[in-house]
Amino acid sequence: MNEKPIREALRRWDPATKHELSPLERECIRRAVLNEGRFRPRLLIYRLAAAVVIVAFAGLAGLVIRETFFPAATPSTMSVPADAAPNDQKLQIHYATPGGTRIVWTMDPAFSL
Repeated sequence: MNEKPIREALRRWDPATKHELSPLERECIRRAVLNEGRFRPRLLIYRLAAAVVIVAFAGLAGLVIRETFFPAATPSTMSVPADAAPNDQKLQIHYATPGGTRIVWTMDPAFSL
């Protein structure tokens, strides 16, 4: 596509071409554009700080929720029967988890690999 006719058409119908800017107006516009560019990094720093605060708050809320609704497992009790078996018999160890699961381990002293 040829760019020259498009440029000419745009310039011909542009209402600003009839009114030239004075050097003072140009300088005011230039200063306004430069001043807008100076404040951008400050806005970026505020956004970054806000993001850090939000992530920290979300992490803290997650920890509170985890500790409230899913408490840490407490060490379970291991029980060995009072009448412990002699060395040549099997020994059972009963283990109960905090969730209510019961585990029974059977130890066989005669077992070897």
